[in-house]
Amino acid sequence: MAAAAARRSVPRGRVPVIVPTLDLLTQTVQAWREAGHQGPAVAVCTLDDDPDLWNLRVRAMTNPVRLAMWHGSGPVLIFGTYASLGVLEEAFAGAYGQRLAPLDLVVVDEAHRTSGSMGKAWAAVLSGETLAALAALGLAWAAG
Repeated sequence: MAAAAARRSVPRGRVPVIVPTLDLLTQTVQAWREAGHQGPAVAVCTLDDDPDLWNLRVRAMTNPVRLAMWHGSGPVLIFGTYASLGVLEEAFAGAYGQRLAPLDLVVVDEAHRTSGSMGKAWAAVLSGETLAALAALGLAWAAG
């Protein structure tokens, strides 16, 4: 659903997709590729030697400066986990002169985990300071 919404609303946009785990990250990348997102993509995670990501044409990195330099302002999908929010925040802050440009849409999987107190670590994704974006789409799945 999120991949289709992103293709329709920001077809050449800058879209980060935030998920809770590394296993889900790889599955999500595959699902977005299958949904037609074939452009540049990066995974902000430690899976830099993962053959599944390489086969999906997705680089993995955890260095905020490299992230900002690699795709500072063009269209890109940025996949990450909640644990990688710090790297994304540093890439937007531009502490070393390289700054990631604002995003068009932020997709947050299992968004119910971000609700409640803004002091929660995962709630940072909702702050306009962590990920500078024009719009956000939260997905929460109900069991049953």
